[in-house]
Amino acid sequence: MKLSAYFKPKTMVYTGSYAHIKTKITHWEYNSEKFEQVSGLDLNSEMKHYIQVVGLADVEKIQGIREHLTIDPMVMEDIFNVNQRNKFELKDDYLFGTFSLSYIENKKIENDYMSILMFPNVIVTFHETEPDYLEHLSILFNDHKELRELPIDYLFFQIMDIITDEHLEVYDTLNVSVNDFEAQLLEKKSIEQEAFYQIR
Repeated sequence: MKLSAYFKPKTMVYTGSYAHIKTKITHWEYNSEKFEQVSGLDLNSEMKHYIQVVGLADVEKIQGIREHLTIDPMVMEDIFNVNQRNKFELKDDYLFGTFSLSYIENKKIENDYMSILMFPNVIVTFHETEPDYLEHLSILFNDHKELRELPIDYLFFQIMDIITDEHLEVYDTLNVSVNDFEAQLLEKKSIEQEAFYQIR
C-alpha cells in the first residue's frame, strides 16, 4: 500500500487572498487541424485539451473537473492550499506540479501561485489570478499547425518555458535596480529608502 493511502485529505479550502475573484474555467481542444475554445469539460479522446482555471475560491465548481479526470483528493487539497512548497510529483496517470512564480506587469513585479496537471492528452493549470503571461499561448497554437501536431508534453514545455523567461526578466530587472543602488551609494553615499525597501 502506498504511503498516501494512510492519509485522508482535509476539507478542500482555498487558503489564498483572492477569494473575491470569480472562478472561471476555460477549455481549449486542438488537433492538427484546429485549436478552439469549447464549452463544458467533456474530453474528446481524439483531441488534445488545455483547461485553464482562474480563481480558486469556488471549490465545488473546480472539484467538478474530477468528474472528467481522475485526480487524487490530496492533490486537489494541495491545489487549494497556496502555501504549499514548490514541488513536482509523478502519479500513476499524470504529472502534478505546484509552485510560486514572479513576472513583470506594468513595470511592477507581480507574484502568482500556479498548479499544473499533465495527463496523456490533457493539461490543466490552476491560477489565483488571471495569468496574463500565458495569454499568447492560444495565439501561438492557433497560428502554427506544426505545434498542434506535437504531443501534449510540448504544451507543457511551452508553459514552463514562458514561466522561466518571466523569471529571467524579473532577475534582470532586479539586477539593474541593484546596480543602480550601488552606483547611487558610490556617488551620494546614500540611497532612497523607499526604493530600497521595494527592491528588498
